[in-house]
Amino acid sequence: MRISKYPSRWLLVSTDRSSSRVIIDEDAAADGHLRVLHALEPISAEPHLAVTPPPTWAGDW
Repeated sequence: MRISKYPSRWLLVSTDRSSSRVIIDEDAAADGHLRVLHALEPISAEPHLAVTPPPTWAGDW
């Protein structure tokens, strides 16, 4: 198993196969709960999910 250097960075794939990079709540994850804070790009099947433009560091991710 490979542990990510950036555990709050995930790729969310929706039921219609649309996807986006997402940021999760690290504190909630530490408690065993996966909670998406926001996506970095819109996801067509998840219109309720907040979208925040990618920060500079996300260019290589």
